[in-house]
Amino acid sequence: MAEERSKLFSESWHRVGGYSVQLRPEIEIHRQRYRGELWHVLQDPYTNRFFRLRRGAYRFVARLRAGVTVEQVWQECLLQDADEAPGQDEVIGLIGQLYQANLIVSNLPPDSAQIFERKRKREEKEWKGRWQSFLCPKFTLANPDPWLKALAEKLGPWLVGAGGLIWLVVVLWGARTALGNWGDLMSSAAGLFEPGNWVPILLVLVLTKAVHEFGHGLICRCYGGQVPKFGVVLMFFTLPPITLPFMDTTSSYGFSSKWRRLMVAGGGMIFEFFLAALACIVWAQLGDGMGKRMLHNIMVVSTVTTLLMNINPLLKFDGYYILSDWLDLPNLQSRAHAQLLYLYESRLLKLPNTVNPAHGMREAWWLAVYGVLAFLYKLVLIYALINLVAGSYFGFGYVLAAVLFILWVVMPVGKGLGYLMNSPKLFRRRSRAMAMTGAVVAVFLGLIMLLPLPRSFKASGVLLAAERDDVFGGVDGYVVEMVAASGTEVKKGQVLLRLSNREIGERVLEREAEIRRLTVQRDLLQSQDFFRLPAVQQSLSASRQALEYWEKQGEALLVRAPRDGIWVADESDHLGGRLLIRGMRMGEVFCPERYVFHAVIPQEEASHLFNQRIVSGEVRLKGNAELGWKVERFRFIPAEQEKLPSAALGWKGGGELEVDPQDPEGLKAKRSFYSVQAELERGSEGMLRHRRSGYIKFDLPWEPVFWQVLRGFRQMLQQKHSI
Repeated sequence: MAEERSKLFSESWHRVGGYSVQLRPEIEIHRQRYRGELWHVLQDPYTNRFFRLRRGAYRFVARLRAGVTVEQVWQECLLQDADEAPGQDEVIGLIGQLYQANLIVSNLPPDSAQIFERKRKREEKEWKGRWQSFLCPKFTLANPDPWLKALAEKLGPWLVGAGGLIWLVVVLWGARTALGNWGDLMSSAAGLFEPGNWVPILLVLVLTKAVHEFGHGLICRCYGGQVPKFGVVLMFFTLPPITLPFMDTTSSYGFSSKWRRLMVAGGGMIFEFFLAALACIVWAQLGDGMGKRMLHNIMVVSTVTTLLMNINPLLKFDGYYILSDWLDLPNLQSRAHAQLLYLYESRLLKLPNTVNPAHGMREAWWLAVYGVLAFLYKLVLIYALINLVAGSYFGFGYVLAAVLFILWVVMPVGKGLGYLMNSPKLFRRRSRAMAMTGAVVAVFLGLIMLLPLPRSFKASGVLLAAERDDVFGGVDGYVVEMVAASGTEVKKGQVLLRLSNREIGERVLEREAEIRRLTVQRDLLQSQDFFRLPAVQQSLSASRQALEYWEKQGEALLVRAPRDGIWVADESDHLGGRLLIRGMRMGEVFCPERYVFHAVIPQEEASHLFNQRIVSGEVRLKGNAELGWKVERFRFIPAEQEKLPSAALGWKGGGELEVDPQDPEGLKAKRSFYSVQAELERGSEGMLRHRRSGYIKFDLPWEPVFWQVLRGFRQMLQQKHSI
């Protein structure tokens, strides 16, 4: 894309052309390269603010000096390189920006007073911005630069050398430990948000974020940057409000090396991952207790917050600056907004002399895509914040909703209307601009409110054989032999396990001896004492019944298959020598010819089941998610349930459903749910596996996106407050 230039001459040139302007003498200048192009960064050491200039603009700014007017400097630039020289409109805009940033002084007598006035206005703007961002205001507490400097002098050479190797070894060791103890980690995560863990996890959050900010500050100081501010951020959108530390490392923006800027931006995550790895290594060696729980909290907080927030480039956290430097796109967010405005003005309004902030087609695409994604993510974030707070405090949540709606919707819309009504760019084109904008808004509203789009929802569940029988122990006994290996095909009545119970054998021997004694006694009484014979015969009959009972108990020591199918033992690796209590489940035998997916439906989605609005369904199983199986028929059980069909669906089994931590089996759900049994299509049985967990997607009638979002919001109200 050819770079679009502002026009050479301007009607407003007389306002600046005759003045003498120059940079303030204390301004520092750094050179940086973005996409092979040389840029210059102006740094104000007093405010730690930065201003980037491209080569042509810097050549003009570098020539500004006392006693020489702006007109003369501009003429010098034209004589040296007319192609690179900025146009008069560009010069006016550049001087205005430098003036507002308090980076220049001029030969005007009141300019000294204006410097302080501009400083005062900038501070007022900063305070106004703090109060507008009331959800997370910042407060400076101290200057950590002196002690960070002393620490960097001692640790700096070690950190960038052997420290990197130690970090890699510890993080890999921690990752290997986490994978080897994944089941225990997931089981511990079930109690992460219990009331008794709230205070410890808040303390851990503050600790890990302090380590995070310390990482930013130390690496920045090791590379020669300054860290003039240390303070706290109050996160008011959490209840109770959380206080998190921060350090000002904006001096790294002036680093000439791209890789040093990337290291500073990622320094917090580097330190947090190191902390998480150390916590995991120690956690694996400890027994149950408060220390093990705190280490688990450190692991979760250090990794989850980093992955969900810090590394996210759509938020202005570490990921944003990493992406900006990686793509060589400085000021990514503001330039993305400028790119969208340029597209609006040039493509929709057809305004002349619009300046494209992008330098090439590839950069234009990056900026436009980022601007749209950031806007959409902001809408998602609004909904998530409202949902989070409203779930705890009904009144505050909706006051927050109103404030966010004003700040993030009403005010931007008002600013856009002000642009349409008052912008000088739209002079003699205002009517057309308003008509085109109105048409675009009408088309957009029509699309989201009238155009049907696919609609569906997902639910977790487990695949079970339609025909299966549990195998229970009929008597107490120790497992002495596993006759049929788990996973093998068996026939009805085939012996699966052989148990041993010494008491049963002894009782059989006792009853046999007693029967022999009573038989001899009966034979003698038939010829000697006829009157005592009935009592002996009655005792003999009772002994024979007792022998029959104990023989049946002995037969029950051979655990047999209740049906033809596949025999699967519970904990087959640990059955040898184990004591099994009567009535205890030992496993199951299932028929692999037909499968049913048992889905757990949340209450907020159950209305689709009652209204019979499900069009079709598809099941995908974990470990084989690329394959989908169509559902032939559904069976909805219209009653609330609490017991999960499999422990694999709950937190203790690595699933997504919250379960009662007091339930040792991990089957009792924290919230009641509805169940759907989906019978899969025939012909795919050979690829299915009994008790494999997965997801089912229910396809619903198409509906415009506006009504889908509105329904989701109403479901949130119903779920949180039963409205």
